[in-house]
Amino acid sequence: MEYFAILKRAAKITWQAKYLWIFGLFAGVGSGSFNFNSSGNWQSNDLGSNGGQAMTGAKNFLTDNLIWVAVAILALLLIGLVFFVLSVIARGGLIHCVNRIETGQPTGFKDGLRAGAKKFLPVLGTALIAGLVILAAVVILGVPVGLLFYFQMTLRAILLLIFALAIFIPLAVVISMVGIWSWQYIVIEDKKVIESWKLGFDLFRHNLGANLLMWLLLMVVGLVAGIAFIIVIFIIAIPFLLLGFIAYAIVQWAGVAVVVAMGIMFLLLLSLFYGAVLSTFQSATWTLTFRELVKSDK
Repeated sequence: MEYFAILKRAAKITWQAKYLWIFGLFAGVGSGSFNFNSSGNWQSNDLGSNGGQAMTGAKNFLTDNLIWVAVAILALLLIGLVFFVLSVIARGGLIHCVNRIETGQPTGFKDGLRAGAKKFLPVLGTALIAGLVILAAVVILGVPVGLLFYFQMTLRAILLLIFALAIFIPLAVVISMVGIWSWQYIVIEDKKVIESWKLGFDLFRHNLGANLLMWLLLMVVGLVAGIAFIIVIFIIAIPFLLLGFIAYAIVQWAGVAVVVAMGIMFLLLLSLFYGAVLSTFQSATWTLTFRELVKSDK
């Protein structure tokens, strides 16, 4: 399989069919995750004084604004649900459009939207299966580690953590790859969810080296793109810094606040653009890889 030819073709499709970026935007947003961590070093007296006052203030705020807090939570859940639905539709639309482009068939944004909506349930089913397997692995492997840390058996916890990661990381890669092929089988070959997982696993198993090599290549591409993006951010930050100094000289901190708000908004838009293009490229690469692997298996 000509790996670099596939990457080049995926980049060409990504650049020429710019309407795919809309699908890539939502597919990228839907594939994100929330990472919760606590890195603060709290002192016991802080928790006793300031912490207690903060908790009292938070309780009073919740009591006084319970309805508005509930409305805000429901609104956030609704927005999250809408984005999740759009991400599933976008994923199917991306696969459909790239496949039709590669086969020389007419397609477009509306065609991709219809195809993504049509395949919504099976694509969602595949995502749920992958999510449940990963969640089960986290629970099974993570609970014993957490218990050992809780009972202050630090050395044993660290050793078990290393062992758990050695199992979890390869498992996550396999589930991710099989899930990707499952989506391709569902959208391109109109397979059912369970059948697509069986076929996806067989495709992964029969082409293990090709799967892992393309995955590594996309990791490298993502790393290079990420470094380039950071460099671009630093370059763009220079004029904003100059604007900040000028604004401070004219209207003090109010002007600085305006410049900071503009910079954050510009950074957000640039991040969305970067994520949309990268997500489109990655999806196109997997679809083209899928076509080559299926062709070679026949």
